[in-house]
Amino acid sequence: YEKDDNARELASRLTERFRNVFNDKAKADISYALFPFNFEKPMALSWDQVSVMTEFGLKLVANNDEIKWIGFQNPELQPFNYLEVLRQTELAEIKKLVKTQHG
Repeated sequence: YEKDDNARELASRLTERFRNVFNDKAKADISYALFPFNFEKPMALSWDQVSVMTEFGLKLVANNDEIKWIGFQNPELQPFNYLEVLRQTELAEIKKLVKTQHG
């Protein structure tokens, strides 16, 4: 049970701290996804699928100069289509499918 969205908030704060530590000294692409990803259907995505989403986020950050990190938090739509997210290349389209935080 997650009280008051603490896990999401903590993940975002830690990611921003890492980014601040590296600052301009080195390039550090950061991505995270929460598990279980879909709280309405916690068994809908496996650990491996959530890991793939994290790797997808790393590629997204590496190919996008506007963001330094991204976090995938939970589906925006039900039913959730995991493969549809992986087909996207634009952050705006991803945000229609997944609640994200980025910086």
